[in-house]
Amino acid sequence: MRALAAQRREQDAEHGILLAAVCPGMMNTPTSGVWWDVSHAPSPAQAAVALLDLALEPVRSSHYGEVLPWAPWR
Repeated sequence: MRALAAQRREQDAEHGILLAAVCPGMMNTPTSGVWWDVSHAPSPAQAAVALLDLALEPVRSSHYGEVLPWAPWR
């Protein structure tokens, strides 16, 4: 993802496009709760907030080439 984003950075920045990949980690779902303690993990709805913010907010040039911290329960 980083290599592709680096190749496309200049052209995408001109068009307000941010190429991103997301790995939210463990989610608190009934299925995962059967196998692991997910009591402190975010629900899918909580995790979706950060994804929607990234998708719907204007693209910031500071995001290009950066690894953003995952904070779905902010």
